[in-house]
Amino acid sequence: MSDTPQPAAKAPQAAPARGGKLALLALTLSVAVAAGGYYWTRFVAAPGNAALRARLDDAGAERDTLTKRVTDSAERLARFESVQGEMLASIESLRTANTGLSAALKELAAQRGDRSLDLALAECEFLILAASQRLALAHDVATARAALTAADDRLRGADHPSLALLREQLARDEQALAAVALPDIEGLSLKFAAQIRKVDQLQTKAIAAVDTSFKHSREQPVTPDNWRGVLKAMWDDLMSLVEVKDDKLPDDVLFDPKLRKLVEQNLKLELSSARLAIMERDTTNFRVAVEIVQDIVSRYYDADEAAVKALATMLAEVRNIELAPSLPTLGASLDAVRAARAAQVVAPAAAVEATPAEVPAQP
Repeated sequence: MSDTPQPAAKAPQAAPARGGKLALLALTLSVAVAAGGYYWTRFVAAPGNAALRARLDDAGAERDTLTKRVTDSAERLARFESVQGEMLASIESLRTANTGLSAALKELAAQRGDRSLDLALAECEFLILAASQRLALAHDVATARAALTAADDRLRGADHPSLALLREQLARDEQALAAVALPDIEGLSLKFAAQIRKVDQLQTKAIAAVDTSFKHSREQPVTPDNWRGVLKAMWDDLMSLVEVKDDKLPDDVLFDPKLRKLVEQNLKLELSSARLAIMERDTTNFRVAVEIVQDIVSRYYDADEAAVKALATMLAEVRNIELAPSLPTLGASLDAVRAARAAQVVAPAAAVEATPAEVPAQP
């Protein structure tokens, strides 16, 4: 055996540390995912949820406001019906009293067999009182004028020179009533009732052309943390690719049916409020309701549609109507006729005292 030393065996080289690199990569990815999750939760999801809660709170507040307005309108309508019943009862009582007094006057005239001046003054006083009551209870200018005209006709039939001043006062009051520009309450109320029935037929704008709180929804950051957010993101992508040239698409494409129903119910409510104010002759609340209706029509309805134009024109015409103009009083005529009746009572007594005693005839 040779003593020559043999070369030492070559040691195997170490394999690359692949396991350590993979572990480092996994650790880096875990830290990145954790940081991304924290960023998503802290800066993206939280503001989106806060905005959603704010919109829900706004919708609840609007619903509570509409409910309160409906309740207030119902209460006002109940009060109006109560007042109307009392007025009808008062009118019926006046009609009964008028019938009884007319019958009594006719019977008195038949018994006396003449048409004395005192009877004419009594009828004149009654007619003036009736005119005053019609003005106070129902703003009925036409009936009040008719009553004054009838009183003047009765005095003219009496043909007495002492009645000239009284007839002049009646003429002044009649002219003051003729100068009153009283609106047609019944006709105005019927106009609003007809418009309420036509609300469902009015053409609304497309939702894209309406200035509402939903208009800027696409400008908000997309947060697809749930299926609604994903669908909204898809919709925004489609809207960026498609340009709509014709705005006259079917209502179910551009207009939310729930929003349409809310707008229609709100319009009906305000028209009903305006009609109630008309019946109550409440000019202030009537003008406020008309302004609200005009705002709804201009914001949500198609101004080029014929029915919408007609509604807007009607609102512009009636907006400045005075429902309860100041009415003249008939106190001067009433004082004049009562003074004339008092003078008639004094004159016969003085005449009796001045008449000499009758001398008995000689046989």
